Amino acid sequence: MNNSKDIAKEGGPSKVGFSSPNCTRGQRMRKRRKNILCCFVLIGVLLLLNHWFLCIAARQNPSSRVNWLFQSEARTYAIAMLGSSMAKEGLAPKLLAEQTKQSVVQLAWGGRGVEEQSLYFELFLERHKCEMLLLELHPRGLEEDVFDHPLDEFRYLSRLDNSTIRRHLTRHCGWWQVQVWRWVPMWAWAEFSTQVGWHDVLAWRRGELFEPNKVDGAGPGEVQTRSAVELEEQRKEWDKEAKQHQLDAQSVEQFREIIELCERYEVQCVAVFPGVWGDEQWREKALKVYSPLLGAEAAIFIPKGEYLRHAESYQDAFHLNASGAKAWTLELSRFLKDEARTE
Repeated sequence: MNNSKDIAKEGGPSKVGFSSPNCTRGQRMRKRRKNILCCFVLIGVLLLLNHWFLCIAARQNPSSRVNWLFQSEARTYAIAMLGSSMAKEGLAPKLLAEQTKQSVVQLAWGGRGVEEQSLYFELFLERHKCEMLLLELHPRGLEEDVFDHPLDEFRYLSRLDNSTIRRHLTRHCGWWQVQVWRWVPMWAWAEFSTQVGWHDVLAWRRGELFEPNKVDGAGPGEVQTRSAVELEEQRKEWDKEAKQHQLDAQSVEQFREIIELCERYEVQCVAVFPGVWGDEQWREKALKVYSPLLGAEAAIFIPKGEYLRHAESYQDAFHLNASGAKAWTLELSRFLKDEARTE
């Protein structure tokens, strides 16, 4: 009885005793939520740090031809070559420099359409200069479905702070896609993990320098083993793959942009046909497409040497080998000397 009275006097059972388990459970829930939040914050910080690290590595990769534009010392070249692998494999830069007594830089790039050529040339002119541009007239370079991937966007992802790069990629990939690559950490590196990211880290560590004129001429100069019949079959097969030879409006527009860049930066533009097996089949059609874009007074180099009809000059139907590249470059140098004399 006394105990009951004592309890009654104290106001009943202790509230602390009954609420204590609830407080402990609430504290555990709050602690759990706090731990989960800390985990998410930690993951976010790690992703952001990894993103920044990969971005820095991509910008510092010395073997990147895009980084070469930004990292090499700004200079003026007398002659620059722009085009696809047909131009890259067909020109011997050192030989052309020897023949013309002028500096030469190779800007041609295997598998790249005029979309990337336009971007690359504009970036080049923003830092460097050239007095003359040798612009490749790819036999079917302005048609649809010629290049599987005319612009490798992943090569420029670390430099989306550059307005020129953003403008070109926005036109090619869309505004939303570019914004996601630019602002969402790790999105771009995850999407292109097989092309960039830790590949750049390893290349940065190796320290291999990109040299635009390092490969002089076409390939290793191996002896051509294909016959003229095989080259002709290869050329015809390429013809069949075209979808009615329809022009691509974006390619035409960006070819015009290259011409406009030459006018803006006061660069003399000389259009050149690459060495291709049986190119007479395409040349007439190509001239009808390119001539209105180039203008009536444009200088156009059309190779006509006997070497073009010899299978020994080719590594395949669309690329000259070292022997063919030497002959093509010598013929080009004679053309340039004749053009200089007539000016």
